[in-house]
Amino acid sequence: MSKNKLYNLSYFSKRLIEAGFNINRIVSAYENDDPRKWTILVVNSKTNSYKFNIMITCFKNEKTKEFSFILQGQQPRELTYKTLSMVLITKLLTETMRPSENELIINSDDII
Repeated sequence: MSKNKLYNLSYFSKRLIEAGFNINRIVSAYENDDPRKWTILVVNSKTNSYKFNIMITCFKNEKTKEFSFILQGQQPRELTYKTLSMVLITKLLTETMRPSENELIINSDDII
């Protein structure tokens, strides 16, 4: 088993899809001298009405091992997260992307 497989794009993507997220791969490999390994976009789906789309970039070299989360929406913001736990990442995404209880979610099936 390889070390740090959380930084592997296929593994990371598979775990997010298993957790119910939709993803789009934006960049699957950067240049060798670039600390970024890959970038994906976690997007809304028909079954999940999320508040944001989130761009996740994996940084990994000898000095840096972290994930950058850029929240795209009404109030964009950026987070940097250093962890080796996919459970913590999916929890962060679920809590961040979930609509607040004050927001009304209207499905197309509800429109007359």
